[in-house]
Amino acid sequence: SSSILAPAASGETAPTLRSAPPSKGPTSAMSAILARAATRAAQRSAVQQQVARASSTWASRANPVYPSPWNKWFPYEPVPSTPKVGPYRVHLNNTETYFYCTCGESATQPFCESGAENCAKCPEFKSMPFTPKDSETATLCGCKKAPGVYCNGACISLYADLNPGIACLVGFSGCFVSGALLTYMFHP
Repeated sequence: SSSILAPAASGETAPTLRSAPPSKGPTSAMSAILARAATRAAQRSAVQQQVARASSTWASRANPVYPSPWNKWFPYEPVPSTPKVGPYRVHLNNTETYFYCTCGESATQPFCESGAENCAKCPEFKSMPFTPKDSETATLCGCKKAPGVYCNGACISLYADLNPGIACLVGFSGCFVSGALLTYMFHP
């Protein structure tokens, strides 16, 4: 129990101490906080064990794996390897059917060496067959983050995740320059 200082009564020279009434509020609040902290720690350890299991399968791959925040939280979805941050420029013939590698482990990137079958290195992935409309030199996704075969620029967000300092510098300088130009253009 805590004590507080009581004012000196008339005729007394030194102050006296009296006991404060016990309060149940702080102790029950503290026990609730500790219980919440314990449940959160248990949840975090369960998620970390799942991520560790997923990371152990990722570590056995030849190419690096960059999981998204979703894959870190939900490790049961297969994550493709990223053999190249950027697109592949390849010449495609419209008379052939190509099999695009979705796992990122094929030695003949961006095409799958297994053909129409499941991947031999990562059986949870299957190649994506496609036939181009025209014979052309196309950009195929190298980071394996695009939803289709062709590169849609998803590698820019992956590059920003891998190099946050450069991404912040480019973003800030772009906003600063555009703000300065707009200020100059709209100045009376």
